[in-house]
Amino acid sequence: MIDNVIELIRSALRKTYENGLLKQMDNFNPYVVKNKNNKKNGDYTSSISLKIASTQRMAPRKISEIIISYIKTGVFDVTVSGPGFINFKKKKQ
Repeated sequence: MIDNVIELIRSALRKTYENGLLKQMDNFNPYVVKNKNNKKNGDYTSSISLKIASTQRMAPRKISEIIISYIKTGVFDVTVSGPGFINFKKKKQ
């Protein structure tokens, strides 16, 4: 499941590059972790926006909002929290 989240982020980032919204980066890590103890913000969280903010010269939260606008999934609800964490919460079946 974590691999699906990583691919969703990578795909969304490629689309932001293609549309000129973010500067292209090579060899990045989506920094996805599984939330084991605190699922308040979701099952998985990525801090990619915080890691690339200085390179992009943009606020992390704004980067996250751009990224999630390109994430299309029927499996997760995707939200932004705090300074720019991207959260993935499994939808209830």
